[in-house]
Amino acid sequence: MYETGYGERYMDSPHENPDGYEGSSCLPIAGRLQKPLLVVHGTDDRTVMWSHTLKFVDACVEAGVQLDYFPYPQQLHGLLGVHRRHFMAKLEGFFRRHLRPEDRGAGK
Repeated sequence: MYETGYGERYMDSPHENPDGYEGSSCLPIAGRLQKPLLVVHGTDDRTVMWSHTLKFVDACVEAGVQLDYFPYPQQLHGLLGVHRRHFMAKLEGFFRRHLRPEDRGAGK
């Protein structure tokens, strides 16, 4: 499961570079997530395969890890228009909830 245009350009094929593909996978470490994570994905993204995101979300579910996940229906890689504005508001809210100054040690 990979997108050949970018994957093979930088990493060769999985057959030629199995260690690189194994070492770059986030699936084995999904259960070690300790901080909040926001995952968004355009369901028609042809650069980052949606199947990869779904596999990662499933790995988090299997590991009992909570994450914030939001699919953008029919959207390509670079969210546009109202979807982009929605994403930016979602991202700002995520940052406000999880990157408060007291969480970063400000003022100490």
